[in-house]
Amino acid sequence: METLANGLKAEITTTAPCCLSLQIVVPADTAKKTYSSVLAQYSQKVVRPGFRAGHTPKQLILSLYGKAIEADTTERLVNQSLNEVVSEKKLRIAGEFALKDGVTPQYQAGKDYEFTVNTEVFADFELPQYKGLDVVKNVLPVEGKQVDEAAETFLRMHGNYAVVERAAEAGDMLKVDYTSDADEELKGVKEASYLLNANSSWQMLREPESLPGVTGALVGLKAGEAKDVAIEFPADFRVAALQGKKLNYHFTIQEVHGFTPAEQTPELFKQYGCEDLDGMKAMLRKRMEDQNEHNAIAEMEKDIRDMLAPQLSFPLPPTMFEHAYQHAIEHELGHHDHEEGKEHKHDASELPAGKAEELKAEVEKDIRMELLLDRIAETEKLQVPPQDFYQYCYAMAQQSGMPPEEFMKKISGNSTYLNNVFAMLLRQKAMAFVRENVKGARPAEAEMNESPKTEDATEAK
Repeated sequence: METLANGLKAEITTTAPCCLSLQIVVPADTAKKTYSSVLAQYSQKVVRPGFRAGHTPKQLILSLYGKAIEADTTERLVNQSLNEVVSEKKLRIAGEFALKDGVTPQYQAGKDYEFTVNTEVFADFELPQYKGLDVVKNVLPVEGKQVDEAAETFLRMHGNYAVVERAAEAGDMLKVDYTSDADEELKGVKEASYLLNANSSWQMLREPESLPGVTGALVGLKAGEAKDVAIEFPADFRVAALQGKKLNYHFTIQEVHGFTPAEQTPELFKQYGCEDLDGMKAMLRKRMEDQNEHNAIAEMEKDIRDMLAPQLSFPLPPTMFEHAYQHAIEHELGHHDHEEGKEHKHDASELPAGKAEELKAEVEKDIRMELLLDRIAETEKLQVPPQDFYQYCYAMAQQSGMPPEEFMKKISGNSTYLNNVFAMLLRQKAMAFVRENVKGARPAEAEMNESPKTEDATEAK
C-alpha cells in the first residue's frame, strides 16, 4: 500500500479494463482531526438553555448529537480522502464511487479509518496526429438553374388550385375514385389499403406520384370519365407489401383542378423581407449557399472522423458504454415507451441478425471520438465563450416554442443538462479546431464564428 504526500495510504487495483478498486486508509490522527473539526462545528451551532452559543459542554453535545457527529465525520473522511487520492494520482473518474459491499464503515475514535470503493475511469491513450490531416472542404456552387427552380417552387407554394372545365394536364390535381383487383389479404395490410381503394382521393399529376405511372395514365381525362389502368409497383416501392406487385385499377374522375401560380405582388414578397422576385432569388441563393457550406463542413467532419477513428482502440468505461448502447438499441427499434413514468428497456436480441454487433461497433466508435475531442480541447486549452452557450439556449428555446427567459429558468437548476451542453459545445470547438488545421486549410474566420449546432444536449455523453 502506497503512502501519499498527504499521509493517506492507498492501494489502487485494476479489476477490469477501466475499472479500479481503491483501498484507502486514513491515519488515526488525521481522522481524529476531522472528528474534532466536525464536533467544533456542532459546538458553535448548538444552543441549549443556560449556555451561551459555543459554550455548551462537550459531553452534553455528544449525548445529544454523538451519532450524527460520527456520521458526518464518516462522510467527510470518505469524500475528502477520495478527492485527495484522485487529485494526487490524477485519476480520470468516469462514474460514481461504489462502496465495497454497499456498506460505509463507521468512524471509530482512536483507529485508522479504512474503506474500499470501486469506480470506473477513462483510459489513458496517446493522441493521434490531428493537425495537418489531408482532408478537403468541398463547397458545391449554387447554379442559376437551381435558384430559378427554387423560386418557381416558392411561387407554386403560394398559388392555388381551382376546378377547370378541360381535360387533365400534367401538374393538375384530380379528385378521383379508384378500385383495384388486389386480393383480400393485401387489402388487409394497413399501410397498403389506402393505395388500393379510395373515394374522393386527391391525385397530383406530378412527381412525386402516390401511385407509380398515374400521371401518364390520367392526363387527357375529363371530369366524369373513367379508365382502367395497369399499375406496376417497383421493387423498392415505399410500401413493402406492394413491392413488385402488378395490379389493375379502375379510375373515375370527379373533378379536374388546374393550378394558378401566385401573383407576384409587392405584398407577397414583403412577407419574406424582399421587394420583388429578384430579391427573393437573392435570398434563396443565400440560403442554398449556406446549406452547401453546412453540408461541406458536415462531410469534412465525417472524413475527419473516418480518418481518426481507426487509430482509436482504447477500452471504454463499462457503464458509460452500456448506457450509450442501450440508448442506441431503443433508437434503432424506434421505441420510446414510457409506462408509469418508467422507460421500458428493450434488449439487443430484438435487433435484426447482425445488427447488434454493428450497432455496438458504432457506439464504441462514437464514444471514442467524443473522448478524443475532449482530450483535444484539453490539450489545446479550448473554451466555450458565454455567447456560444446563450446562442445555443436561444435556438433551443425557439425550437421548444418557449420564451428564452423561460427556457433559461427551466434549465438553470439542471446541472446534468448544463454539463452536457458545455461538453457538446466544447467538442464542437475541438472539431472546428481540427478542421481549421487540416493540410492547406484556408483562413477560417467565418468558421470560427459559426453558430453552435443545436442538437439536443440530453443525448450528449
